[in-house]
Amino acid sequence: MAVSGSLWFAWTGFVASDDEYYALAGLGWLHDFPYVATYFGTVRAVVGIPIAIMMGLFGEREFTVVLSTCLFFVATASLTLLMLTRLIGAVPALVASCVMVTVPLLALKATIASADVPELFFVASSFWLFLIASQRERKIRLLLAAGVCAGLAFSAHEITVALLLYYGVLFLVGYGIPRREYWMMAIGFLAVIAVESLYYDVVTGNPLHRFALLLGGAVLSDRIDVGAGQVA
Repeated sequence: MAVSGSLWFAWTGFVASDDEYYALAGLGWLHDFPYVATYFGTVRAVVGIPIAIMMGLFGEREFTVVLSTCLFFVATASLTLLMLTRLIGAVPALVASCVMVTVPLLALKATIASADVPELFFVASSFWLFLIASQRERKIRLLLAAGVCAGLAFSAHEITVALLLYYGVLFLVGYGIPRREYWMMAIGFLAVIAVESLYYDVVTGNPLHRFALLLGGAVLSDRIDVGAGQVA
């Protein structure tokens, strides 16, 4: 109920900003498979592919471009409620989840085609999987899954590197699990990167195609040409 109300109240739709790139990526995956992005804003497969699926199932219109982001929002809220219920009980977990879904910035982001909400879902999934693994004896599959989720989060948005730094700190202090078992998460993460790199190697001949686009998008000119007549 809180999620539905939050989405309804904060509904924005298409704003012709970054969401335009994600819509173009969705159309590319839907109509031009094997799709090859030519700009860093359209290279995030974890964002583009779900949009393509929604458009393929329900038609190409504004609502279906946003629908996958809404579903990631619902999934994040459900995951948070489930895991907090285990930790602090049902009532406090419900209150905390309701607060989360009504945070204006998050609710707004959930109603625009966005890389941030899919990233949040996979970051949260990775964190909770790691936490569960640290409490169990049989943990290899959970740690692999945590690494895969981290890789999918990185595919959605590169600022997931902050999560990797967090795991790096935990590795250094030896938190929760033996240091050697942290490498299982690294294997899961690298598996996602390897699949993506293999795809681009097959279709473009350059396994680092995505990273080349990201580096190109990060380049800033250190000089601005204002014209000779405007130079003091």
